[in-house]
Amino acid sequence: MKAHFIEQQASRDLARRLLVRHLRVGPTVSLTGLSELEVRGFYRAIHGKGAVAGQYPLSYSLARSRPGQIKVSLFVWFYRVIGKEQVFRKVDPDALIKAYDFFHETTSQVFMAELNLTDAWVLARDMVTRSITIEECRVCRLHYAQIEYALVPPGCPFCVMRLRKRVTRTNATRVMAR
Repeated sequence: MKAHFIEQQASRDLARRLLVRHLRVGPTVSLTGLSELEVRGFYRAIHGKGAVAGQYPLSYSLARSRPGQIKVSLFVWFYRVIGKEQVFRKVDPDALIKAYDFFHETTSQVFMAELNLTDAWVLARDMVTRSITIEECRVCRLHYAQIEYALVPPGCPFCVMRLRKRVTRTNATRVMAR
């Protein structure tokens, strides 16, 4: 009886930590094992309004461009490093929260479009299904996310962006030299 009470309290605490970061109800239910009704009640108590409904984003829609692929790659790598190999077997809610918080602390000034916790959960879930893999670039040795059905061609987004910057800089130098 005492063990069950402690497990329930841990699940409720986890739900609170997820919901204050605006994770949607479905993923919160999935990660905590609590009922949808209970999670919806927590959401309303925390935010003062009902939970958002609708479809979840698709991983490939979060990386529609090379900068988007870089954003996804950074989050996925943080999550992988924090959660270790376990993240390829199941979504680790503690690693998800830590990676999400770390991502926002370190990149909030860099990316215009933010990554919310539901987006992060979708990425973590798709790592389990192997729709997202982590590749190491043979040129720069950085790790990046390769997303199934991505709108960007396969390859290292860091190298592509670096090359684009060089080409743009070279073109600007040529125009100024005229």
